[in-house]
Amino acid sequence: MKDDGPAFPGWFQEDEGIHYHHGMSRRDWFAGMALTGILSRGGAKGEDGAEINAMDAFASADAMLKEAAK
Repeated sequence: MKDDGPAFPGWFQEDEGIHYHHGMSRRDWFAGMALTGILSRGGAKGEDGAEINAMDAFASADAMLKEAAK
């Protein structure tokens, strides 16, 4: 799955010079934000709850990336 590039790219200074960092992907950022909403509503419970919540969060992120590409 294409992650649609970095969410928070930037430059940082270290003793040996300036470096570029990609930050997290937009897909990871969108999934994290979706997971916050999922968990605020209670989320899936039980033995597989965390996996179900993660799958739902990434499905939401993928839908957001698809819509943003239109």
